[in-house]
Amino acid sequence: MKKMIYLVMLTASMAITTACSSDDPFDTSNNFTPGGNVPNGIKGSDAIINGGIINVETDGEGAKGINCDNNIYINGGRTNVICTGNGEWDTEDLETKAAACIKCDSIMNINGGEINVKATGSGGKGLKADWEAYITGGKIRVITEGGLYYSNGTQESHDYTGNTDNLDDAYTSSPKGIKIGTKNEHGVLTISGGDLMVRTTGNNAEGIESKGTLDITDGTVMVSAHDDAINSSGDLTISGGTVVAVGTNNDGIDANGNMYLKGGTIIAMGAGGAEAGIDINEQKKLYISGGNIFGIGGRFDGSLGSTTQGIVTTSGSISANSTVTIANGSTTLASFNMPPYSYNNGTILISVPGMQNGSSYTLNLGSTSTTVTASNTINSSMGGGPGGNGVRPGGW
Repeated sequence: MKKMIYLVMLTASMAITTACSSDDPFDTSNNFTPGGNVPNGIKGSDAIINGGIINVETDGEGAKGINCDNNIYINGGRTNVICTGNGEWDTEDLETKAAACIKCDSIMNINGGEINVKATGSGGKGLKADWEAYITGGKIRVITEGGLYYSNGTQESHDYTGNTDNLDDAYTSSPKGIKIGTKNEHGVLTISGGDLMVRTTGNNAEGIESKGTLDITDGTVMVSAHDDAINSSGDLTISGGTVVAVGTNNDGIDANGNMYLKGGTIIAMGAGGAEAGIDINEQKKLYISGGNIFGIGGRFDGSLGSTTQGIVTTSGSISANSTVTIANGSTTLASFNMPPYSYNNGTILISVPGMQNGSSYTLNLGSTSTTVTASNTINSSMGGGPGGNGVRPGGW
């Protein structure tokens, strides 16, 4: 029988601080024994963190700050991880590998505590689980700064900017704030609570990605990403919480499956031109049955399956940190606090409960007011793009 080893932090007074480059100071394959030659800050079969303080820094290529062969549970305490190592070519698996601050091969469970992670190297990731992840609570801050890592075993680039459409998946590792699933395994990501802020700035860096389904039922999720802010390979559902997603060079929220918007407050901002605030695969559809929804981008991308509330599609500009409202006479139906990004002449989609097909409403974009009419269809036109980077998370 395989022996199960746990890293357990039980008291608020406990602390572990480790920094490693080319060796592994905590290898728990059998017990906590310094040594080894694998670039992991802390490595174990399973991990449970209930309290205390953990500080980890790694700078090895493809290094992991906390790395578990099975599952990881974070229920409390404060966990701080910095990984500065670049991506590398794996000569055994013949594929690229990248650093990750916290990684597990199976299921990641975050129920509480404070988590601060930063990956600065090429292809680096903040949180990564190969199968599934469930976030029910906690304060989570994720930053990645590295670019796209490319290698074919003989040539490599730590900030690849070429076309990747015809490249084998094994040759690239993209930086991600949170990645659930692998190139070969579908992932499941469910966020039902917590306070999440994710920022990615490197080329091809998405904020939050699930290689399968993605469900947000509660919590606060704020993402600023160089690529898609929030992306799912399968169906994407938002039924509660507050979601703010800014894709500075791509889409705000991108579903490659169907998208179901059922509740909560949603603000999605995409880049200009062909990029969208809300983007659905052309073979799939958007279904709206609730929620206060505001999207702005170069266009709206996708088809509407059905809606139970009126939809306005129009164009306009917004200022960073401004307030957008939609009103029926003297009654404000919804108010949206914009992120610290301005946007010029974008395609706007807005839908809130109480709006009805054929009725007119007052849309206030900061100091600009206009009369709009709701419908049960969506029109899209090409728009402008975001301007002014503003403040980024870590404060946003």
